[in-house]
Amino acid sequence: MMKTSYDVENRQIRVFISSTFQDMQSERDYLITKVFPRLQAEAARRDVTIIPLDLRWGVTEEESQTGKVIEICLQEILYSRPFFIGLIGDRYGWCPSLEEFWCNELLQERFGWLKDDIKKGLSVTEIEMQYGVLRSEEPMDAFFYIRQGDVPVAEYTEKLERLKMSVRGNKFGYPVYDYTSVEVLGKQVEKDFIGLLDRLYPEKRLSELEKDRFIQQTFLRDHCRIYIPEESNFQILNDFLRGDYSHFVVTGESGMGKSALIANWLNDLSQDSGYNIIYHFVGNGGQEGSHRHIASRLCNEIRDLYRLPLPSEKQLGEDVFKQLEKLFVFIAKEKPLLIVLDGINQLVNEDRAKQLVWLPVPARNTKILFSTLFDDETMQVFKERNYPLLTLQPLDKERRSRLVNEYLRLYGKKLASVQISRIVDDPQNRNTLVLKTLLDELINFGVHERLDSRIDYYLQANDIPDFFQRVLDRYETDYGASDVRHILALITFSRWGLSEQEIMSITCIIPLHWSQFYCAFRNHLVVKNGVISFSHASIRQACLDRYAEYELAMRQEIVDFFSNKKEYRAYDELPYQYRALKKYENLYCFLVDFEIFDYWNNKDRYELGDYWRILISIDSTRYSLLAYASLSALSNESQALIYNNIAFFVSEIIADYQVALEYHFKALSIHRRILGESHRNTGSSYNNVGFVYSNCGEYGKALGYYLKSLAVLKMVLGDDHLDMATLYTNIGWVYNCRGEYETALEYYFRSLEIRRKILGDNHSDTAVSYNEIGLVYNNKGEYETALKCYSKALKIYEFILGKYHPDTARACNNIGAVYSSRGEVDKALEYYFRALEIYTFVLSHNHVDIIRLWNNIGFVYGNCGEYDKALEYYFNALEAGKEAFENSPDIATLYNNIGLLYNSKRDYDKALVYYYKSVECLVEIFGENHLLLGNVYCNIGVAYDNLGSYKQALSYYGRALEVYRSLSYKNEAQIEAIQRYIDGVNHKCRQEKKGFIRKMKELFSQNKK
Repeated sequence: MMKTSYDVENRQIRVFISSTFQDMQSERDYLITKVFPRLQAEAARRDVTIIPLDLRWGVTEEESQTGKVIEICLQEILYSRPFFIGLIGDRYGWCPSLEEFWCNELLQERFGWLKDDIKKGLSVTEIEMQYGVLRSEEPMDAFFYIRQGDVPVAEYTEKLERLKMSVRGNKFGYPVYDYTSVEVLGKQVEKDFIGLLDRLYPEKRLSELEKDRFIQQTFLRDHCRIYIPEESNFQILNDFLRGDYSHFVVTGESGMGKSALIANWLNDLSQDSGYNIIYHFVGNGGQEGSHRHIASRLCNEIRDLYRLPLPSEKQLGEDVFKQLEKLFVFIAKEKPLLIVLDGINQLVNEDRAKQLVWLPVPARNTKILFSTLFDDETMQVFKERNYPLLTLQPLDKERRSRLVNEYLRLYGKKLASVQISRIVDDPQNRNTLVLKTLLDELINFGVHERLDSRIDYYLQANDIPDFFQRVLDRYETDYGASDVRHILALITFSRWGLSEQEIMSITCIIPLHWSQFYCAFRNHLVVKNGVISFSHASIRQACLDRYAEYELAMRQEIVDFFSNKKEYRAYDELPYQYRALKKYENLYCFLVDFEIFDYWNNKDRYELGDYWRILISIDSTRYSLLAYASLSALSNESQALIYNNIAFFVSEIIADYQVALEYHFKALSIHRRILGESHRNTGSSYNNVGFVYSNCGEYGKALGYYLKSLAVLKMVLGDDHLDMATLYTNIGWVYNCRGEYETALEYYFRSLEIRRKILGDNHSDTAVSYNEIGLVYNNKGEYETALKCYSKALKIYEFILGKYHPDTARACNNIGAVYSSRGEVDKALEYYFRALEIYTFVLSHNHVDIIRLWNNIGFVYGNCGEYDKALEYYFNALEAGKEAFENSPDIATLYNNIGLLYNSKRDYDKALVYYYKSVECLVEIFGENHLLLGNVYCNIGVAYDNLGSYKQALSYYGRALEVYRSLSYKNEAQIEAIQRYIDGVNHKCRQEKKGFIRKMKELFSQNKK
């Protein structure tokens, strides 16, 4: 029945309430204070916002009888469509005079038909009902309620009865109900709107993917209004889509129309473009600027577009950037994908997000289109990577004139040619955003005779920031400085914006005044799932500059409003505000509510981790993660589940293994107490404890808990269960790390046996088992057996995935590594180049797997003395690696390998240059104590030893020894080797000293003679 509207798609119901003023006061009060709060709570459960618009609520009868109020009401009816409530009692209502019409220029321009209604003697109430519903050709969601038992006011009896007949006989059959009391009215309205919610928004919450899509679709649609295309720009983007480049960048100054170009180009792309498309407008504000959120959204969209299964619990715990990298690989042979990241300059620059190291290198069938500001940090990254560019130029004068005319025509307005010339000739109006904003200001200016002075006012701005300050100053003048400041400052210092209801509640502004401002300022705002925020960065920055002095007061008002509210909007807003206000005690008390922990752990566990890291850095004793241990209100089983969830969060996000262990132990204790020793959950808890010990290198303790888990799960599940295969793998890994290879193989073979029995010989998990076994044999030096295992994995991958799949290439790479260890150069290179061929077919040149493979090839050439070829591959890998990610373990390994190569060439000074670069990378990534860092320190010691700089050699050997001894799992062989190096240098020093003394004695003897 109903045509979808803008607000429906935004999950927002703005319902206009039309009634006479004097006799409907009790009805309006009852609906606003009793009925709609219940409906709003119900709507919130479905991610929907309901806003009742009773513009007479809080206004005196005298105030309501003006042409200005008529104008605001008619505008709100337009913006509220298709939702409408009509209340009719014993009064017909105030009938405006033509004088009110002729005094209001905007009424004449926008609602010219109103003159005839006034001449007919229609009341404002009937005008609203006729315009809003009865004369509308579009179906509406309209409801009428007529009070019974009243005696009509004699003066307008005939008109009132005619209105009632018109309502009852409406052509679309909108429901009309009679009522006798406000309670009866309230029950009927509540029933009608629950039915409306059930029809439009079935009772379920939106998924995060659906929420994101609504937000992004709204932004795209808003930027497709009144667009003057430059066809050559469209052609450049089309050429990029059809061409060989995998990346492309649209750049230019702020406000030049980058987002509009991309939105309109996307809107024009045909359905048969040959690409799946994911677009994300970072400039949309809010969490859209978080690189973690973007990566998560890309993962969700890719899974949905390519019909991939939802992530498993194990994958959910995996780093989202790793998930994205794997998904890029997984779709490498599927339908091509276009990813559009518009306004990437508006990324929140945390964790070096603007360096874009978080964005994995896509597969060959994936293209990424960016837009950014020319002077932004992201632009420097794009230049270094040599991505092709399109730099947007201002619209020429002819196009600016067209834009002026078409934009004004949309609102039924036009300017004289001399006025248009003054506007398009102004340098600041070369900026499309400034030009459109100026036109919005003129459209809302109702005094035609003073139009020239208004144009002058804006053209006299010194620069773009000054222009937007003039815009804000005008709104403060026209709509009340106090109200405007309050509203805009609240939006400015909120997290992602506020809903209309929240703004009106906090400011206590009467609906009429809010509506008047909101309708006028609407082009500077965007509504995202019912939350209002700024539509562009310029107005946001102008508000930040103008209202900075109100920041603390606004944040506190937001906190006061949301405090003690058990709803998701409060959960989103409060921790952000507490952190900004440095109210750490409040933040702590807020976070230790498990319902809130659970919400954030599911929504964004990284942001939750940020909040906890701040608290811990301030006072780790007072703000302890162990606070969750007192969750006594929950059932035992629920409490155990909670403890495990907290432990996973603490382990994976905070990396505090001791605290994680405490929670896993608490869960284990509960399971043992209420379920007994022989229960699956008890066995899983033992496994969880073992896994944490394994992660922190305490392999002995890990093994003990794994074996306890094994005893329980084997009894409960039997030996033929995939969970048992995973547990055997965990145990095998511990033995492998301890160097107990035979025992490791025993458990890996058990895992393989289960997987083959349940999954068959041709399954990827079975291939994983062969790879794990091959790794152990490779570590043992039993290369022939390792080759057999890796070859079996390769055969499976080729069978189930084909010859051109990344997993197939990885198996080839493993085989090449074994041949390399055996010194069989030709065979190693054969498999390495076979892997390279596959990777080159499905991946981009700077994908991490290709970079690692180039490194391996360089290592082989280096070992057989072909140093120039080795350096060629090393530097290929290094160049591509720095393009994709600046500092990483792979880059550090490359620097170290290049150093080793120069060391082999006896060019020790160059070797030291690259060793030091490797150290710089490793310290930044891992800190001062890591196995790889110890290895590089050892290599530096060797270089200084070869140079005869024994003091420096001893210093770096000592550092290596210190690192090795600091590791939780100590490799005695490494420690002994370093000690031998140190002993060797000390011996050389003693020999040098003896030689020096001998020479001095000889010289002394000669001089004596």
